Amino acid sequence: MFCYSDEIQSGIITGAVGGACASLIVIVAVAIKNEWLKACHKDRVYDFLRKRLEERQEKWSSTRTIASYIDLTMDRVRYICSIHKKIKLSTGTKIDMWGLDGFSRKTNN
Repeated sequence: MFCYSDEIQSGIITGAVGGACASLIVIVAVAIKNEWLKACHKDRVYDFLRKRLEERQEKWSSTRTIASYIDLTMDRVRYICSIHKKIKLSTGTKIDMWGLDGFSRKTNN
């Protein structure tokens, strides 16, 4: 029967613990990066809608318009708009249109 020496067992334990710590660090770093990107994208979309409302008096902007101006995918824009507390989806006849809560909801045309 083959027996492991104390050095081999110690090396295996050290490698396992080191690998687990490295994996945990990578998971935490990716989570932080994703949250930071989400916050940046939320700011970009909100700023775009606010500027569009101020400059052009346009209360609603389509997902495609937002995506093309701030260089995000349409799916990402939909996701960001849906989780942002100050951005609301049109409930009127306009489909896939987003506006700022409080301004856009006054008239739903």
